Amino acid sequence: MKLTQVMAAVLAGAGLLAAEAAMSDELPTTLAQQLQQQRDKSVQKIPAEVRRVMKAKTEELARSGLVEKSLKVGGKAADF
Repeated sequence: MKLTQVMAAVLAGAGLLAAEAAMSDELPTTLAQQLQQQRDKSVQKIPAEVRRVMKAKTEELARSGLVEKSLKVGGKAADF
């Protein structure tokens, strides 16, 4: 892929992920795929111990019922 094509992708508003993908000739077809690629890259930068703690705490929050107790879309917040 030529640099001019990459720059054209950036200038067209495709974003850096699309430009990066264009450089490798593997253009993701959906936003979900682009986001997954970004998550995969980010995870590699986080130390294993930190990832383990993050996963454990996320699972703990999921089991806590916090989501079920939270204000739903369209709900009215209490006055302060």
